[in-house]
Amino acid sequence: MALRNQQSTRLWLLLFFIVSLQSLQAQNEPTMVEGQINENTVWTLANSPYVVTNTVTVNAGITLTIEPGVVVKHNSYVFNHMIVVNGTLQAQGTASSPIIFTDIQDDVYGGDTNNNGNEDSPSAGSWQGILLSSGSNNNSIIEYCHFRYGGNSFSEEAALVINGTSALLDNCTFFRCEKGLTIIGEGTPTIANNTFEANTLVPISLSLASNPNFSGNILKNNDRNGIGLEALNYNTAGASYTLRKTNIAGIHNIPYIINDHRFEIGEEVTLTIEPGVVIKHDDFNSFNMMTVRGTIIAQGTAEEPI
Repeated sequence: MALRNQQSTRLWLLLFFIVSLQSLQAQNEPTMVEGQINENTVWTLANSPYVVTNTVTVNAGITLTIEPGVVVKHNSYVFNHMIVVNGTLQAQGTASSPIIFTDIQDDVYGGDTNNNGNEDSPSAGSWQGILLSSGSNNNSIIEYCHFRYGGNSFSEEAALVINGTSALLDNCTFFRCEKGLTIIGEGTPTIANNTFEANTLVPISLSLASNPNFSGNILKNNDRNGIGLEALNYNTAGASYTLRKTNIAGIHNIPYIINDHRFEIGEEVTLTIEPGVVIKHDDFNSFNMMTVRGTIIAQGTAEEPI
C-alpha cells in the first residue's frame, strides 16, 4: 500500500513538472513580428505575447484584429512606431481581458519576455507609439486597451497618435507614458471613458486643426493636467484656426500647454483665441511661447480675459 502511494505521488510530481515546463516554455516563446501586413490578420491570444522588433505596417485596405487578452511588447532600440495603421485596427479587449501595449522590459503583463529577471524595468517613454495614419479609414476601434510606458518625447510622439481619422477610443488606459494621446488632422475621433494616469509630459495633445469628441475621461496623477498644443507647420496660406475653451475629465476650461518653441503661425494664417482660454508656457529653455508671422485675434472680455 505504501509503495503504491509513493508511485502515485511520483506520478503526480512528474505530471506537475511536465505541465509547469510546458507553461514556462509557452511563456518564453513569444511571437516575433515586424514589417508589412498585406492581408487581413489576427493576433491571437494563443500566440501572445507578440514582440515587435521593427515597425509593423498595416497596409491600406487591410485589417489587423487583436484578440482580447493579447500582450504586445516593443523591443527595438530605435524609437520607431510600434504599429503604423494605413488600413484598419480592430483592438477590442474587454474589461476582464484588456489588450496590452507595453515595452519588452515590462514584466507585469506577459511575464519576463526578455528573460533577464529583474535586471531592468520600463520607464515613461520606453517606446514610441502606435500611429493611425491619415491614410487609414474611419473604422478603427480601440477598446479596453492599456498603453504603458510609451510616448517617447525625444521622437515627439505619443503612445497613440490619431492623424485625421474618426476612430473610436473607448475605455482605454494610458499609464506612465511621457505623452499619452495625440490627435492631429481634421478627423473627429470619439475619445470616451479613458483614463490617463501618471503620464509625465502631457496626457493629451492636439493640433489646432483637430476636432475630437471628448466624454467621460479621467485624468489622474499626471505631472501636468492640461492639453498640449502640437507645434506643427501651421503655414498653409489662407488657413484659419480657433482655440476654444474645452472641458475634459471634469476640469472646466482646461488649460492649453505649449512646450515646444517651434509653435508658429505662418504668414497668411489666422489664429483666433476665444475669450477665457488659458495658455501656459512649459519650455525649460525659456523660448518664446509662440511665433506669429500671420494674424492672431485674441479678444478677451472683462469677465473672461485670455
